[in-house]
Amino acid sequence: MPPLLAYQLAAIFDQGSVVDLFSGCGGMSLGFELAGFESLAAADIDPHGNETFVQNRPGREAAIDLDLGDPAEHRVAVKEIRKRVGSSGVDVLVGGPPCQGFSTAGNCDPEDPRNRLVFSFVAAVAELKPRALMMENVAALLFRRGVHVLRSVVAELEALGYDTSLAIVHAEGYGVPQLRRRLFLTGTRGGARWPDPWCELRPPGHFRLQPHREGVERLSGHTVRDAIADLPMKTAPNLNADAGYGSDASSDYQRWVRGEISLCELLPEPAWVAADHPTVEEAASALRSRT
Repeated sequence: MPPLLAYQLAAIFDQGSVVDLFSGCGGMSLGFELAGFESLAAADIDPHGNETFVQNRPGREAAIDLDLGDPAEHRVAVKEIRKRVGSSGVDVLVGGPPCQGFSTAGNCDPEDPRNRLVFSFVAAVAELKPRALMMENVAALLFRRGVHVLRSVVAELEALGYDTSLAIVHAEGYGVPQLRRRLFLTGTRGGARWPDPWCELRPPGHFRLQPHREGVERLSGHTVRDAIADLPMKTAPNLNADAGYGSDASSDYQRWVRGEISLCELLPEPAWVAADHPTVEEAASALRSRT
């Protein structure tokens, strides 16, 4: 999850605490932290992701290293999260359950056991009772092989009292230098809204499911050159050596990464789009039209 995108989506919610499930290396947590949220807990079974999570947060508690798909370990994880959160409860529960069984980049195996991990996220919602939630997954969850899973997830969240909203977010529209399309599902106790993209949306895309204002002039967005053209061309002599930059910063993106400008200087003032509440079937139909 690109932290720059997570930062902008975090503004959907009132600032408070955040708990990150299936946290990986912590991109979602970092984006919410940059937006002023207090990250109280994270959980993931991947040792490499958890190591990165710790390295990026010296002095902070490590992610909970447990399998959220195992009922016994899930109970232990929820118990530990409650301990870390305390009596104030969770303001926003976020997570990106594994998507390999749905993704068009893999084998698309409908029997992949990881496909059931979206329900582990729903179970955590039922147990932790956050004030709001956001789940991220691949757009293909709206394809035929995954839509029945998404339908069940939405039904269970709405039965828990959440108003749900679906969108396919195009990362390049928010200044992220990559063509990344992801399904986001939010759950709130009232009306939802989405940040309006401020950069051009690039084809191919699912533009009918990207909340955006019509007739708005948008910037060209950040390219890979904007992001990494200043990286060194020479290999560092060892893993602990400082390679240094290969050139001066040539873009605002590079200046932000170096800490020379703030996110407020990198990003425009956000504009908002009132969220529609398409049913899963309506969203799936819009996805198939690919416009």
